[in-house]
Amino acid sequence: MLSPGLKALTIDLSGVSSCDAAGLAVLIGIQRRARARGITVRLAAPAPRVAELLRVTGLDRSLTICAALADALPARRRGRGAAASPQPAEAA
Repeated sequence: MLSPGLKALTIDLSGVSSCDAAGLAVLIGIQRRARARGITVRLAAPAPRVAELLRVTGLDRSLTICAALADALPARRRGRGAAASPQPAEAA
């Protein structure tokens, strides 16, 4: 997924109801490899339980988390001309 030329990777978490240490490790590894290649990673639409876990572990400070999938997608995919800044997800 982290191929040359890719600018951003959005990971849709809307179907993820919980996450363990292995899942967090995968997200951290993806972020680390993407950052080394200049790729922005956004997590989209985490369930309240997952958003809280990201907050408690401090990963919300190093990962870009968007409350909704539409907020995480590039502007052209959303049908708008100007890029919008992703908004942090609200923890439940």
